[in-house]
Amino acid sequence: MLEKTVWWLVSFKWNGGSWRYVGIQDSPGDLTVKEITNERKIIKHLEAHQARETLGVFLAPDGNLEEQFLKMKNAATCWADSLRTGNISHKEVWLALQSTILRTLSYPFALLQLTKTQCEAILASILRYCLPAMGVCRNFPRELVFSTY
Repeated sequence: MLEKTVWWLVSFKWNGGSWRYVGIQDSPGDLTVKEITNERKIIKHLEAHQARETLGVFLAPDGNLEEQFLKMKNAATCWADSLRTGNISHKEVWLALQSTILRTLSYPFALLQLTKTQCEAILASILRYCLPAMGVCRNFPRELVFSTY
């Protein structure tokens, strides 16, 4: 099976009072592709709620962002844990924050509509480490933390 190639059948079915995505059980069948060896390989069929990574962003046809949210939250947590175990200055923490993790997190934002709660969850581990490491109280009002002058 070709692991990097997948397909979705995005179709809808009336379900009493609302539309729902048609699942694989309602749309059976396989797509195949002929490899260079003339052997036919099946392309994996996914449900509309299943996300796959495309250009660094996990997207699903139904628009759910759970996979991308988890990816970003894990990246933030791992980054904060890595820096926490080191010993760097206030300025170096600021530089690392601006040049690494915030760049990583900002890349997919043009494609996403995360909730405020999701954004706060992603940033929580970063702020828990970075604010004290830069000499700022971690309970400092967020309006002031994120303000520019």
